[in-house]
Amino acid sequence: MLQRLRNLFLSTKSLAAPDADLLTIFGAAPSGAASPAVALTVPAVQSCVRLISEAAACLDLKVLRTVDGVPVEAGEHPVAKLLADRPNDWTDTPALIRDLVAGALITDKGSLALANKVDGRVVEIVRYEAAHVTVDYSGDGRLEPSFRINNVPVCPADNLRVRGDRDGVPYPQWAEEGHLIATPGNVVDYRAVEMHIRDLCARFDVREIGFDPAYAQAIMAPLLEDGLPVVTIRQGWVTQSPALNTLERAIVGRNLRWCSPVLRWCLGNVAIHTDSAGNRTMHKGKSRDRIDLAVALWIAVSRCQAPVAGSIYDDPEWAPELMVL
Repeated sequence: MLQRLRNLFLSTKSLAAPDADLLTIFGAAPSGAASPAVALTVPAVQSCVRLISEAAACLDLKVLRTVDGVPVEAGEHPVAKLLADRPNDWTDTPALIRDLVAGALITDKGSLALANKVDGRVVEIVRYEAAHVTVDYSGDGRLEPSFRINNVPVCPADNLRVRGDRDGVPYPQWAEEGHLIATPGNVVDYRAVEMHIRDLCARFDVREIGFDPAYAQAIMAPLLEDGLPVVTIRQGWVTQSPALNTLERAIVGRNLRWCSPVLRWCLGNVAIHTDSAGNRTMHKGKSRDRIDLAVALWIAVSRCQAPVAGSIYDDPEWAPELMVL
């Protein structure tokens, strides 16, 4: 048996045409897609899930927070204290981790655990079975997720921790630090986005507001009606490439400075495609990770290098310290 396993991993085989070795390991020939319940009847699948989930449950568990971009242990966090003792009255921590990892291995929705609060204090961590969780994605091309537990919507502010676990980033911490704004409701509140833009226009001398019209019509229209300087910027090979070249030179030359961990994350998710003419575009490929702030930065650079009448240096109020992106 060990020799058969060794030969299996040293050669290329397909379950579409299983040979005797594969049939010995998996017990039967494949017959199309299988549900998690059916898959778990295969001894090899069941053993793999058990091996991985039980091994994960035996690992040291730590709660981390990011300080100046460096993850540090947060043993004083209420979730850390619960995991060090018992996450709830009916489950110990190894069983919780084992079941979460097993659930993530056998269902596309992954696993979900929420920290329940009473009077603002975390009192327990509860794992929800996949059957009780529904994940819907918006049909506007952005694939914005919305969550329902037992068909009850979970608002985006509460979704931050769920999304953070899914995307591997600390959304709740970023919200607390002011790097992002969580809107109430089960979907992104475009009215809240519009009001935030209006607030920025009231506080600063805004020359242009760049929009990709593909997903921003609901916000663009009322701003345009009120005379705000809305500019349409479509994403494409010809429109993106010049600004991408400028942006790349600024980043490589260390001439671009920012203090947003969200922007840093978005830039790290960008994939660049180049066509036969050398034009380039940014996108996120097949990943669900966000690149929204990277696109916003590209729009800003694109408009900054667009030709204008006159020069900013002709402004009597211009000073070198005002040149901040």
